Amino acid sequence: MAIMHEECFGPVAAVMRVADFNEAIDKANDSEFGLGASVFTTSLEEAMDAVERLEAGMVWVNNPLIDNDALPFGGWKTSGIGRELSRLGLDTFRRSKMVIIDHKPMRQEWWYPYPDDWFYETGGRQHS
Repeated sequence: MAIMHEECFGPVAAVMRVADFNEAIDKANDSEFGLGASVFTTSLEEAMDAVERLEAGMVWVNNPLIDNDALPFGGWKTSGIGRELSRLGLDTFRRSKMVIIDHKPMRQEWWYPYPDDWFYETGGRQHS
């Protein structure tokens, strides 16, 4: 079915009969898209296995209606690059910088290898 290989937005549920849990995960991952996935199960072990194996940026277990703006929003594969919302989303809009400060500095000769008399008149000639 085309709906199983397209990214569909709307109140749609694509349903397909599968032999077992592993085939369900394989079929869910057999797509170039991976925005979100939902899993319905009474087994915590099965839920955690699905969460680990599903190739989606967001996975809901037993309730796809729960949302939280403090969590990252975004997909995998061709469903999106980067994240919105949460700290991960904010990281998209900032430029990071590494800063190292030696809190006990000692003057090093290589900091400024020119003697003061190179630039100040001290009776000799001034360098320019």
